[in-house]
Amino acid sequence: MSLLELEPKTGRTHQLRIQCSQRNLPIVGDRTYGDFEKNRVLAKSTGQQGMFLHAERVKVPFRGNDWEAGVTVPERFRVLLVK
Repeated sequence: MSLLELEPKTGRTHQLRIQCSQRNLPIVGDRTYGDFEKNRVLAKSTGQQGMFLHAERVKVPFRGNDWEAGVTVPERFRVLLVK
């Protein structure tokens, strides 16, 4: 398992999820493009469910300025990375 920092280029729907899956790096918990068996095993062994995809920072143009917001990595991600 790897922690990746990704940046979308086009804004297309599911862009990052598809690109990761095509490179055999599916996002943990992704029910559409992910590794279903690994997701099942991980959920059973850790009790963690849901997709492990997180936007650390979002930047949106608004009325001539850029609006930016950021948050820290969710605790459930940290717990999984430590294991």
